[in-house]
Amino acid sequence: MIRKIERDYLKDLEIRLGEIKYSKRICSSIKWYISSANFYKTVYFTLNIIAILIPIAGSIASIILSNPRISLFSAVGSGATAILNLSDCQNRWKLYRITAEKLKSVVELYLAEKYNCEDLASECEKIMSDENNSWRNMMERDNKTDDDKSKNKYFDENSNTTD
Repeated sequence: MIRKIERDYLKDLEIRLGEIKYSKRICSSIKWYISSANFYKTVYFTLNIIAILIPIAGSIASIILSNPRISLFSAVGSGATAILNLSDCQNRWKLYRITAEKLKSVVELYLAEKYNCEDLASECEKIMSDENNSWRNMMERDNKTDDDKSKNKYFDENSNTTD
């Protein structure tokens, strides 16, 4: 799911990079980050639109039609909101887009002869490694939050309160 302008950029980039050692890895990485960012952006906006419009439509329809089955609209809106919260689409979209733009910037600097081939490869690998570490930290933070939520019960089993 890559826009035409980005596809054209990638084709041009492959030509401009020519036969350097790392061109296929760099181009395929940029393509993956752009595709992933676009996917999560689309999911994020689609689910937000559903989460906003469906409950509104349901409320209006229930007022006009007085039909109890209209509450299904609210359930769909709640489901969209839950998926948004669980999938963390907005953060993934931003992380992948930022990484793609950093990679594109490094490649352009290489093409402007500011980097040699080894520096280009090293810099690209550093950017991808940083993204991977950010993703891991995001996952660990999510897991820690889930663990904290499961530990924070309304009643702590070890407390001896007698209210």
